[in-house]
Amino acid sequence: IATHAANFPDCEHVVADINNYDMRRLPKTQILFGSPICKEGSPAGGNATIRIQGPLAGADGHAGAASWERTRATAYDLLRAAEVHRYDVIAGENVVDFATRWTMFPWFIKAWDILDYVPQVASVNAAHLTDDGNEAARQVRHRILFVMTRKGITPPDLRVRPACVCHECGPV
Repeated sequence: IATHAANFPDCEHVVADINNYDMRRLPKTQILFGSPICKEGSPAGGNATIRIQGPLAGADGHAGAASWERTRATAYDLLRAAEVHRYDVIAGENVVDFATRWTMFPWFIKAWDILDYVPQVASVNAAHLTDDGNEAARQVRHRILFVMTRKGITPPDLRVRPACVCHECGPV
């Protein structure tokens, strides 16, 4: 927060428990960018196989169902904000396990449809996203990107262009 405030002093900065935050207090905007917590599913969080350390870890070091589902609570916060503000577009990213391991992910996508959004999800790898003006990341980071666009608004095209080339597996 301090770093962002130093770089963007005209932005309002609030430190709060998002799960208990009154979404009506958010300023009205057309676009919301937000991502659910991904620590429990992220190798960067020390979870190459969804392993965690500390008080949430089970005896084998794996995240228990409660800790995994607790982190998904922030996905519901995106829905709560959209229900209140009816943004034109909601965008975010997360680790692939958010879509493949979370049992409620199909419901999460259906909830956007119920709120009159067209959901899109794209799977990408940062090491593959490159062109003349953008070097590829020097690390393999598999992610999903999601964009929820209000029905009636043309959704963005999430296809990666130009075609990328992986040095190990060819065109992607």
